[in-house]
Amino acid sequence: MIRRLFVACACAFICMAAMPPGARPTSIALIVNGDHIAVVPPIILRGSTIFVPLRKILDIFGLPFDLHGKRISTQVGSSVVNVSIGSDLAAVDDQTVRLNSPVQEINGFAYVPLRFLTDVLKAQAIYNSKLRAVTINADHIGISSSGIVNQGGRSVATGTVSAVDLLTDPPTMTLLNNGRARTYEIGRNATITAQDVVINVRAPGELGAIHPGDFARIALGRNGQAQYVTDSFGSRSGVIIAVGSGFVLLNDGDMVHPDRTTTVSLNGTAVGIDALQAQDRAVVRYNVESGEIRQILASRTLAHIPAAAAAIRIDSVQDDARRPLRAGDRMSVTLSGTPNALAWFDIGPFVSGVPLTQTSSGTYVGSYTILAGSNFEDVPVIGRLTIGGVAAAPVQAPNHLSAATSPPAISSFGPRDGVSINSARPAIFATFATSAVPVDPSSVMLRVNGHDVTASCIRTARFISYLPGVNWPAGPMSVEVRATDLAGNATDFTWHFTLHP
Repeated sequence: MIRRLFVACACAFICMAAMPPGARPTSIALIVNGDHIAVVPPIILRGSTIFVPLRKILDIFGLPFDLHGKRISTQVGSSVVNVSIGSDLAAVDDQTVRLNSPVQEINGFAYVPLRFLTDVLKAQAIYNSKLRAVTINADHIGISSSGIVNQGGRSVATGTVSAVDLLTDPPTMTLLNNGRARTYEIGRNATITAQDVVINVRAPGELGAIHPGDFARIALGRNGQAQYVTDSFGSRSGVIIAVGSGFVLLNDGDMVHPDRTTTVSLNGTAVGIDALQAQDRAVVRYNVESGEIRQILASRTLAHIPAAAAAIRIDSVQDDARRPLRAGDRMSVTLSGTPNALAWFDIGPFVSGVPLTQTSSGTYVGSYTILAGSNFEDVPVIGRLTIGGVAAAPVQAPNHLSAATSPPAISSFGPRDGVSINSARPAIFATFATSAVPVDPSSVMLRVNGHDVTASCIRTARFISYLPGVNWPAGPMSVEVRATDLAGNATDFTWHFTLHP
C-alpha cells in the first residue's frame, strides 16, 4: 500500500513538473477563416502573451516547416522566413522583424508569439479573452481541408500514416487527414527521408521502416505518384520502472499515458498495457503533429526452458552480430531444433517473421539486413519453430542486438553561432544526442580555426568541452566537431563566433 502511494505521488509530481510555468490548463480555441480547427499541441497563455504551436499553424496554411537544429524555416509566397528557438528576431528575406517575445520550445514543440502571424505572415490574428479563442483571418494564405496543398508548383499530401503496403506494385501508403483516408502510390525512385524530431536529425529512410501513426509528407509528381516522402516521428526509449493503471513510467522520469489508439507490443506480440513489467525495455513512438502516443514497443528477456521439456523444441539460437549495426549491415541467425519444421526469428518488437531455411537436419539459417530508418537498442533476437500448428517454446540468442541508422546530432553547443564575446579564452562545448546507440568517445574530435585541440578536451559519450590554456587572438573563430556512434554513423558540425577581448 505504501509503495502504491509513493508511486502515485511520484507520478503526480512528474505531471505537475512537466506543465510549462505560467501555462493555463484550460484550452484555448482556434478559429481560422471562420472554421474551428483542432489544435494539438495546445495554444498556451504565458503571462500576457499568447503562444501558438508553429508547426501546426504552418500546416494549416499549407506552408513548409523545415527544422535545422534550433532554426526553423518556411516560405510564404516568394519570401523565405527564418526564426530560431530562443530568439525574438525573425528574418524575412533580408529584413529583420522583432517579435514581442522569443520563440520558445515547450514540451518538445516550437511555439511563437501570436504577433508572429500578424508581423511576419501578414495574417489578421487576435485573442478574445472572454471567449478564450484565437481568431485568424488569412484567406489569401488559404487552408486545405483535404491535406493536399500546392507548394512551389507541386502537390504535397500530409497526414498520419495508417498503412504501408509493400506487396503492391508500386507500393502504396495511406494517410489520414481530417478523418479522410487517401492512398498514394510510391514511385520506384521515390526519395524516402526519416526525420527524428527528438534529436533533430534527417537521414535516408525506407518504406519498410515507416510506422503507422507517424506524420508524413508526400510530394506528388505529375503522374500522381510520390516522388518524395518525409516520415516524421518522435520517440523516447528507456527501461520501465513502474506500470500503473493506464500509465508506464520510464527510468528517465517520462510518464507515458497511452489512449485507445495506442498499440502495445511485447517481443512483437500485441498485448495490453497491464502485461508490461518493470525492467522491460520500451520504445515509445508518438505522432509529431498531434502529440498522440501511437506505439509502445517493449522487449523482455525470455526465461530459459530446458530443451528436453518438450517434444517440439529449439535447442539453441545464435546470431553473428558482435557490435551495433547500421543501415545496410546484414546479420545472420542459426537455429537448432526439431527437424522438418517451419522456423523464423524476430528482433524484439521491431522486426517479425524473418524466415529461416533448413540447411541440414534440424539446422535452420536466415539473415536480415538493417533498413535505413531503423533504430533500436539492446533487444533480444528470438527464434521460433512450429510443426502442424504446434509451437515450440521460443528461445532467444545469448546476445542482444542494437542498430542505429541516424547519425549523432549536436543538441547544443557554445558559444552560440554568430555571437561576439569579449573573452580571449572562451569555453567551447558541444553535446550529443543519438537515436539508439551512444557516441564513441574516442571518435570525438574538435578543431578551432583549423587547429586540432582534441588532446586538450574532455570527451564523453554525451559531450566534448574545451577550455583554452592560452589567449586566442581577436577575430573570427570557427569550430568543427566530429563524432561517430558505436554503429559507425558519423556527423560533422561547424559553427562560428567572433572574439572581441
